[in-house]
Amino acid sequence: MKRSSSISDKKSSSLFNNVVLEIGSTLVRGGIAGECVPRFIIPTPFFNMHNSQGDDLSHVSIKMNCLEGIRLIFLEHLQIRSKDCNVLIIENMFAPTFFRDQLFNVLLNEMQVQSVCFQPDMLMPILATGKLFGVYFHSQILN
Repeated sequence: MKRSSSISDKKSSSLFNNVVLEIGSTLVRGGIAGECVPRFIIPTPFFNMHNSQGDDLSHVSIKMNCLEGIRLIFLEHLQIRSKDCNVLIIENMFAPTFFRDQLFNVLLNEMQVQSVCFQPDMLMPILATGKLFGVYFHSQILN
């Protein structure tokens, strides 16, 4: 007996294609849009812009690190094909532009995702409320 596809089946399959990645200075969180919790939280050794001695890496090294990190995310943590995905990157406003460019090139050219959208991390809490305007306070406890 053939099962007819329902609207809920189509909805769940469309949600599966929207990947959300938050690349912070120490952790990468990511998952599928619409899920309550991230599918993974991992350290960011692949997205560092400095080597172990503290020297800046070249653009080629940063691109290779991004490629390795993104492949790890899609193949091991999300376990989905990158070609079927739209990617939302929640980024730190102060991330260097060349890092964003390298990440963008890796996602579109190497991983062949459908689309990439960058949004600042400070905007996300306001968008989640559904409001057009808001004030966002970010505090951090320093040791």
